[in-house]
Amino acid sequence: MPKKENSNEIVAFTLADIAKAAELSAVQCYGVVDLYSSENSKHQGNKNPVGAIARKTKNGYEIDLYLILGYAIRMTEVVVEIQKKVKYDLEKKFKVHFNAINIYVQGVKSL
Repeated sequence: MPKKENSNEIVAFTLADIAKAAELSAVQCYGVVDLYSSENSKHQGNKNPVGAIARKTKNGYEIDLYLILGYAIRMTEVVVEIQKKVKYDLEKKFKVHFNAINIYVQGVKSL
């Protein structure tokens, strides 16, 4: 469990905490309809991961986000904005460096 010291207090967090915070940050972005869920996976017969996965690397942390985006949007622009927002929110909250915010678009739905 990574720990960061702030003044006299120690703040501890897990990779699951980071993944949940990434999910919450991503769904607030324009163009994101939903997280890729296990229910979607069952209907499509896929065994892809769901929501967000966080992992620690030698150079920092990485996040994989599995999202469903809105139909008829500029996906490349929306994905870049999601990456910026999620990275900013996580670095501000956890005070650690995030190397990569990987976005995997699992489908599109109408807004």
